[in-house]
Amino acid sequence: MNAISHIEMLEVDNDVILLAERIMMSGIIPPKADTDALHIAVASRHSIDFLLTWNCTHIANAEILVKINHIVT
Repeated sequence: MNAISHIEMLEVDNDVILLAERIMMSGIIPPKADTDALHIAVASRHSIDFLLTWNCTHIANAEILVKINHIVT
């Protein structure tokens, strides 16, 4: 934790919540993976260019990414 203590935390504001809900309402990500939608929403809301993940089921999935990009845009 000391190694990353200087990294800024991104705010989870109302826009993040609304975007995560929109992602979930699309059905692209299953209800059990709502935290994945939240991670995507936080990164999108704060214009983060790269989201480092090993989650290839919902976040780093090429088929899902195209659909998510459409919603986020």
